Amino acid sequence: STSSGTTDEALDRQYRLHLALVLVFLNTGLMIVDHIHFQYNGFLMGIFIFSIAHIRAGNDLIGGILFAVLLNFKHIFLYVAPLYFIHLLRRYCMGVVVVGTTTTTTAVIKERGGGRGSFPLTSLYPPPPHRFRIDLSSYWSIDIGNLAVLGAGVVAVFAASFGPFLFCRGNGSIDLEQIFQIFRRMFPFEGRGLCHAYWAPNIWALYNTCDKAMEVVMKRIPPNLLGSYGQSMMMMMMKMKEGEASNTTKGLVEAFVHSVLPKVDPKHTVILTLLAMSPVLARTWTRPDPRNFAFSTGVCALVAFLFGWHVHEKAILLATLPLALSLIDVVVDDDDDDDDASYNCNNDDEKTKRSTPTKTRMDGATTTTRRRRRRKELEIHAFWLLNIAGNASLLPLIHTPFEFPIKIGMLVAHTLVLQVMLEGMGAAWKKPKNKNKQQQQQQQGSSKYSLSFSLSWWELLYGLGLVGVQLFQSVIHPIFFAHLAFLPLLLWSTYCAFGIVTAAVLYYFCLL
Repeated sequence: STSSGTTDEALDRQYRLHLALVLVFLNTGLMIVDHIHFQYNGFLMGIFIFSIAHIRAGNDLIGGILFAVLLNFKHIFLYVAPLYFIHLLRRYCMGVVVVGTTTTTTAVIKERGGGRGSFPLTSLYPPPPHRFRIDLSSYWSIDIGNLAVLGAGVVAVFAASFGPFLFCRGNGSIDLEQIFQIFRRMFPFEGRGLCHAYWAPNIWALYNTCDKAMEVVMKRIPPNLLGSYGQSMMMMMMKMKEGEASNTTKGLVEAFVHSVLPKVDPKHTVILTLLAMSPVLARTWTRPDPRNFAFSTGVCALVAFLFGWHVHEKAILLATLPLALSLIDVVVDDDDDDDDASYNCNNDDEKTKRSTPTKTRMDGATTTTRRRRRRKELEIHAFWLLNIAGNASLLPLIHTPFEFPIKIGMLVAHTLVLQVMLEGMGAAWKKPKNKNKQQQQQQQGSSKYSLSFSLSWWELLYGLGLVGVQLFQSVIHPIFFAHLAFLPLLLWSTYCAFGIVTAAVLYYFCLL
């Protein structure tokens, strides 16, 4: 009935608001960074989410210009710039539109006589405007009008940002040295090392830990058993001890060399980041679907966090917040692949074929639904692990004893509330919006269509491990290992890195 549908929609909106409140606005990491540690991350994250929301709603032009503004505020958002570029190029400039399991263009929709009603996602994901399309080949076309509008908006933002530095002399001449000075300060590769003073919990934290462990082991092996390579490593370690080279555990913002493992240069981190990001970028190029944009943004930011050069621990927020927005869609969105597949191409035979349910088609839809449920459940587990490990990695920023119970209480409370909401989220999937799916649910049982979430043994073990690391840092270290000042940060960063790397692997399984 109409009243029951209205009630379901109201409950759906209320559930979205509650999830957004818990996952984003009450995020422990955001509160620590923005309200206690205090940097200007809060309003930047607001613009970031605003940009993602506009692209998620199909407003590509506004989302792209907002991202240009964001990039000029803080260049850390370069992490996700390749994704924005590909999505805007393919969808807004080339007019590629995802319809169900197929990919078409706005020009094809127009040529087939399809109006707004012919595109099932028009109300939520309107196709970009069709201004002036040029066919480059049978497979390539570009809308010059859209490209000019988007380019003019981005150029205007950068001109307003860098223009005062270009004409700072006041005599009308351009001073490029000021621009070069800005970029040297934005990217100080020479004066900074692979990691920050407190290692961000990423791949390089594990790399540094392995290097330090190998150094400790090699110091205890007789030199005659090491060979020529081992003896050269011993010479390097002696130089580090004498202060001729920097140590990874000094806790200083400076360049350093590793004792045993090979040196990592900025070009290596860039190559690894782009390689790890390539599956997401390739999928976006093939299917620039606004529904997947928040997920893709979070995964790209997570990859850059794991492999980037001199990453700050606060950069984990660039991944957790977009993936939180993606999780909201995971929990409450309906399966609309079949609905999208009924895209009207003004072909009566095709419409009759699509509108006639068959046993084969229903069985295929059921298999697809189960597969999608498994992927979504995997994404929920990945987010739980990323959320607790990412938020925990920010706790060392608040290091005074007075604030210790505050930060621990915030982390525990947020994790418990999130756990309760995730365990009770199956009701959001219990009643599909589509009538055909409701009939399938009645025939085959709701258990095949509802999500479930409960912590596995290894997730519980990881959570208890965080408690153990904190006890070591607070109780055991001051008594027995006080002379190793960097050890608590090393253990905390390394343990959180295991959780974040595992979450990243789970997210990549979601792409399969």
